[in-house]
Amino acid sequence: ATSGELHRSLQLARQAQVVDLIGRWQQATQQPAIVVSDDVDFLSQAKGIGASAQRTAGEFSFLSVLKEVLQSDVIPQFDRDSACIVVGGGALPLASLVELEQLYHTVTDHANRVVVNNFLSPDVIGWNPVHAIDVVQECDMDNQLGAKLRDIAGLAFQLLPARPGYAFDLDVVRDVQIMAYSGLAGQHFMRRWEQDPLLQTGYQTLTDFWHQLEAVRTQTGRSPQLLLAGRVGPEIVARLRGLYRTRVFSEERGMKGLGFEAKGYVRSFVADVWRELGGAWILRSWAGMTDAAVVDTRVLQAALGITAEAEDRLWADVGEWQRVQHPLLRQITQELSESPFPLMTGGHSIVSSGLQVLLKLE
Repeated sequence: ATSGELHRSLQLARQAQVVDLIGRWQQATQQPAIVVSDDVDFLSQAKGIGASAQRTAGEFSFLSVLKEVLQSDVIPQFDRDSACIVVGGGALPLASLVELEQLYHTVTDHANRVVVNNFLSPDVIGWNPVHAIDVVQECDMDNQLGAKLRDIAGLAFQLLPARPGYAFDLDVVRDVQIMAYSGLAGQHFMRRWEQDPLLQTGYQTLTDFWHQLEAVRTQTGRSPQLLLAGRVGPEIVARLRGLYRTRVFSEERGMKGLGFEAKGYVRSFVADVWRELGGAWILRSWAGMTDAAVVDTRVLQAALGITAEAEDRLWADVGEWQRVQHPLLRQITQELSESPFPLMTGGHSIVSSGLQVLLKLE
């Protein structure tokens, strides 16, 4: 594959799930949806199922575009005293009709409140009233908007339940694979998945992972040991309790939303050990501690100063080290791919809601 192909495949999968989400949203709430994008074909798809569309052009500024949409006539007779819910392009792919209806009422039934799906780095942000955003003058990304509305606009802050329906999102190709594996994906998404073999690269590793863990349980009669590393939150650890013995290296949660990644502030114990002793040493050490491991590699990459292209990161997630161009990321990916025990890598979801879906946890 040439540079950019896997990233484009991810974009098309995300667009397909947005089309499915719009259909569910309209069915659950009978409320309008606005799709904002610079992709003309995608906007045409969205309009075809009844959504309004706003095309962006030039340099993208999240807050400027959002305010422009809220002040425009994209939705006729839009009431700025009402509520608004902003959903990132990969968010809510597993949200059910019931969860979407509950989200709608949680936001619209309570004034002077902002509702988010993640405390540190949300990609679902709903607030009431809409005009509360007028006092927010700076906001570089959607992950920061909830905190801005709380701290600057003075809105009460509410966190949605930590369920996959609200928390899981399609951020990387591994997430797309988990979505396909879940059996809960919509028809537009599944059509894209079935037509695009690039998205299925490394899928066997993912499907084998759960079976390998369960084989430990069957063959030994004990709970499997599972090591988690990266931005691991307390919610997933609580879900695993009683089913798996867990060893957790939780580091730099919120590094993106807090701006630590962009400013170069990320520090990691795992990265320090990797730098001093090497990946092979870490994997040998972990082999004596666990039956399997799941690693959110974004913390490791940020702490080691890796500024690879998105395409490289996506190939690294699925273990295709030969396709990774960045030298250090290529080396790390190869070392991880040679792990002596089952090991799966990805972004934040792989150690949070995505793992919950993969391991079939309630």
